[in-house]
Amino acid sequence: SWVSTTYTTLHYYGFHHSYAEIEYVYEYHYGSPYPSLYDLSWLLWDLGGIESGITGVLSFEELRLSINRGHPIWINYGSYDYGRLVMVYGYDRRGRVYVYQPGYGVRVIHYDSLRTWTVSGNVYYWEYSLLIAP
Repeated sequence: SWVSTTYTTLHYYGFHHSYAEIEYVYEYHYGSPYPSLYDLSWLLWDLGGIESGITGVLSFEELRLSINRGHPIWINYGSYDYGRLVMVYGYDRRGRVYVYQPGYGVRVIHYDSLRTWTVSGNVYYWEYSLLIAP
């Protein structure tokens, strides 16, 4: 999921790298099969000069402010070193957020439902956020 989320973010900012290029650059520079959020933050910088910062769980207001500035947010479910990534890129007045989940596409869910994510019967918890261009 990290490759797809990276690809989507880079394209959003006008940088057109292929999935293969993203994987190659990551493996060449970092070598680990499971990138941490820190690694992915540096990868965005290496491939597009995109600044980002790691933080914890965000309030709806914090999500809204970042999106209003034109910056999506990555949400990491699970540990810092390994987890599931989704990208939040929009919201509405009813407290729903627009989430891009690699492999599944776009989902519209209420902000309160972001605390946990269930994949194949496993429950993951929102632990970290990557603020793009903070």
